[in-house]
Order: sequence, then structure tokens, then C-alpha cells
Amino acid sequence: MDISFSKNIENQALTCIVILTYPDLNVVLEDYETVDMTVPYYPGFLAFREAPHLFNLINKIKVGSNIY
Repeated sequence: MDISFSKNIENQALTCIVILTYPDLNVVLEDYETVDMTVPYYPGFLAFREAPHLFNLINKIKVGSNIY
């Protein structure tokens, strides 16, 4: 899981998640979503800004997938 911020559009980011098998490292699932960052950046409080968007991807996988 990761978030990458846009260089061109302020407060826009791309969240992504990739699930692999082990030890083969075959891709089982990958998903991404463009999001608007509504919480301002404060040093030491990064989770408050990023975590809700990452949790949305996890919940999307739980609901819409049969990998679990």
C-alpha cells in the first residue's frame, strides 16, 4: 500500500494496494484510486491524512473480492 501525490494538482493523490502470493510473488490483486486530500499536512500526524484513504481500499477489497 502506498500513496503518491500529484506534482500538478494540489491536494490530489493516488492510493494503491497490491497483494502478492508468497514465496512466488505472483500478483493476486491490485487496485488504485485517485483521491482528494482534505486534511492538511502536519508533521507527525501523517496517518490522519493518509490512513482513511488506505482503509477505503482495504474495505473495497474485503467487500468486492473472494481472495480471503
